[in-house]
Amino acid sequence: MLPIQQASLFFCLSLTLLNLILVTASGRREPVTHCFALLQLCLIAYLIQPLTTQLDTGFLIDWVVALGRNALPCVFWLVCLLTFNDEFRLNRRVLLLASVVVLFSPMLKLMFHVVGYQPSLWINFFSHWIPQSIEFLLIGHALITIGRYLREDLIQNRRRLRGWLLGCTGFYIASVVLMEQLIGLSDNLRSINSLMLAAFLLIFNALLLRFKTDLLYPARRQKQEIVFTYTNKTTCDADKPETPSPADHIEDTIFSRLQSLMEHEFIYREDSLTIGELASRLNMQEYRLRSLINRQLGYRNFNDYLNHFRIREIRERLSDSNQKDIPILTIALEAGFHSLSAFNRAFKNRMGITPSQYREERQRQPESPSSTQLTDSEISD
Repeated sequence: MLPIQQASLFFCLSLTLLNLILVTASGRREPVTHCFALLQLCLIAYLIQPLTTQLDTGFLIDWVVALGRNALPCVFWLVCLLTFNDEFRLNRRVLLLASVVVLFSPMLKLMFHVVGYQPSLWINFFSHWIPQSIEFLLIGHALITIGRYLREDLIQNRRRLRGWLLGCTGFYIASVVLMEQLIGLSDNLRSINSLMLAAFLLIFNALLLRFKTDLLYPARRQKQEIVFTYTNKTTCDADKPETPSPADHIEDTIFSRLQSLMEHEFIYREDSLTIGELASRLNMQEYRLRSLINRQLGYRNFNDYLNHFRIREIRERLSDSNQKDIPILTIALEAGFHSLSAFNRAFKNRMGITPSQYREERQRQPESPSSTQLTDSEISD
């Protein structure tokens, strides 16, 4: 190993250990923090794998290190989904898929080593390239997730992290894996690779120290009702100045115009509505509108904000006995959802039951006017 590679290796290990210490010392028990800590362990395994190979540490240590290195793309995929997709939740199917991808090839190698079997070329192909292909798919899906929700993201710091940090990291992982498997790394390429990784981790640490709250410690859901009126915003009245400032007057005006667009013009029914178009209609900068909806109304995603109004209308229509013969799909499309699957997912996430179950229950017991307000179960981070 060249001196420049050794220096880069120890520098990367120091930064990775620092990240691991920062996360574990926080005491937070969020799924994303657990996955991020696991990502650091996988990165450590990736970094020390050349050393264990050169030092001939034995099969068991090599196997454990290889296991951590193989898990890196899969854990990166989980971190991306948990960080950038507010609707994603860890469940048994996701964990099962991740376990199969991570353990399949290493467990086969361990079994072959225990029984002393030398696998054939086809078995090696099956146990190595198929999991590798799945890893490429997971990395691709992670990058698609980063780009897919970029426009709807209302958290400014997280938007900055999307485009550069994890996007470039995912590209780096994919390119290095591609070179290792198809091209092979020469000494010069390995030196460049180690320097690139050191630079990525250095910038990653800087951004993590600045934006770790939005990245690793997502805000907990507020156990209070969010009512869409300016006078009932979820802000502390004691913090407001007694004499309204010009900025307060401007914000009050924007809220009134925004409320009018949603409540009277039903702009949320446009299934292709973007935050840029809404900002244009309000004659304001897009970043200001993102900040307003996020800080004052508590929404992290623009689609989640629109879905509040859509589902509120749908709830009223599903409770109306005069509309009991109208198909649920028709109601969902008229309210602004572009597909039945997206509507079913959004409705169940907020109400805990399917639209059909909700209609059946409400038809048996008519819904009171007060029950159409946004409840705690409908408020999402």
